[in-house]
Amino acid sequence: IEIVCDVLQTMNSVTNNLTYKLKQHMEMAAYKIDDEQQGEFRELTGLIVDYYMLIQDFEFDGRLRKYNSKEYEHYHLYDTKRKIDLFRGVLFEAIVEALVKKRFETKLFSTGCNVVIEGKVVCIYYDNGRKKQTFDIAGWNEEDRYGEFYECKIYPENYKEENYRLMVKLERILQANEVRDCGFVAVSAYSQTMFEKKIEELEKNCDRKLKKLLVFGKDTMFNLKELEMPICA
Repeated sequence: IEIVCDVLQTMNSVTNNLTYKLKQHMEMAAYKIDDEQQGEFRELTGLIVDYYMLIQDFEFDGRLRKYNSKEYEHYHLYDTKRKIDLFRGVLFEAIVEALVKKRFETKLFSTGCNVVIEGKVVCIYYDNGRKKQTFDIAGWNEEDRYGEFYECKIYPENYKEENYRLMVKLERILQANEVRDCGFVAVSAYSQTMFEKKIEELEKNCDRKLKKLLVFGKDTMFNLKELEMPICA
């Protein structure tokens, strides 16, 4: 996970020798992998290289445009740099999803989703009328009245005040509905320490704070797999 996070941080621009740079980056990181896992690591290297090549592929670009031309234009996917930014984020969220999803196998679970309570979408307004209402990942266990709500950012500075305020708004509504224990989680591809400093700076500017925000960086992300639900939610 840490090696892939390093790739997502650093391989963020369009270059003619991107494939070579990716392979070189992975080769330099291979020493961190045990000998018995070198075969799997080579397979991972191939998958990462293929993913970046796919992002820049003309045929893939055509399929994206055809699948949803409105979103293609909205997210400026005709710009390869923008496309790389977007799909690096998609891959990072997929890694977090894989670590979290098992807890909600038979429960409500979704990505890139809204949270609807009593027929109303939870949202906040910021920057002169802009609206924020989407969570990167959300899971809900109705039986235990327990949920987890995630915001995933490769760079710590991309976790902004509106991301935090949306979580605060949801916590307030859940508490009003007598839901006391839920996981509000922020995940970054940078180190835990760096991300915590960013969160601390952000919280100083917020009038209302979350009771508890769980923060994970690349060096602690794997612990998401074992995140414990409260015994009495």
